[in-house]
Amino acid sequence: MNNSSFLVRCDGCGLPASAQHIRERVERLEVVTRFRPIHINVLFIASAPHKERDYDFYADPFRHEFSRGLLEALHITRREEAVDCGSGLATPGVSALLDFQRRGYYLAYLSECPSGDEPNPSSHGKDELLGDAIERLTPSLVTRIRFNYKPKHIVLLGRNLHPFIGVLRKANLGPLLVLDQGVPFVLPSPGDTASVLGMRDVLAREIPSLKSISTV
Repeated sequence: MNNSSFLVRCDGCGLPASAQHIRERVERLEVVTRFRPIHINVLFIASAPHKERDYDFYADPFRHEFSRGLLEALHITRREEAVDCGSGLATPGVSALLDFQRRGYYLAYLSECPSGDEPNPSSHGKDELLGDAIERLTPSLVTRIRFNYKPKHIVLLGRNLHPFIGVLRKANLGPLLVLDQGVPFVLPSPGDTASVLGMRDVLAREIPSLKSISTV
C-alpha cells in the first residue's frame, strides 16, 4: 500500500505529514505550553523552530545562538544557581524560560514545524525568501494571533519575515507591530554588545512596559 495514503495535512506547517511528524509536533506543543503566559504582552515571531529538538528555544534557550541573542537583548541572563520553580529545582534553561514567561513574552513561529524546505533559526537575519511559506502559513498564524495569542505587541525576528509585515497590516494587526526602522529585527550575536544594546533600546523605546530593560 502506498505510504502517501497515510499522510494527513499538518496544522503546524500546512504540508502533508506522517503520523510521526504529527506526534513530534504534539510533543513540541506540550513543552511550549508549559511556558506560555496567560496574557501575552509581547509575541515574538520567528520563521520556524530548529530541526533538532534539543536546540528548540523551549527545550534549552542557551543551546543555540538565536536563543542566546534574544535572551541577551531582553536582559535575561543565565543563572547557575538552583532556582525553586515550585515543582523542583530548575536548570538555568528552565529558569530563563520561566523569566521569559513571567514577563509576558512568548515565542511563536510562522511554521510550527521544522522542515528541510522551511527556514530555521539559523537563517534568522538573512534576507532569504520563504518561498510559498508566507502564502501557505499566514492565514493560520493570523488566526492564532487574533483569537488565541491576543498579544499587545508583535515583534518579528529575522529579515526573511519582511513579507509578513504586509500580511499583518492587511489583517488590521499593523498597530501591534514593533519594527526596527520599518523592518523585522536581526537578532544580535551573543556577546555582541553594540547590537544587543541596539535591539534592547529599540524595544524599550517602542514598548513602554519594556522600558526597564534598557537600564538594567
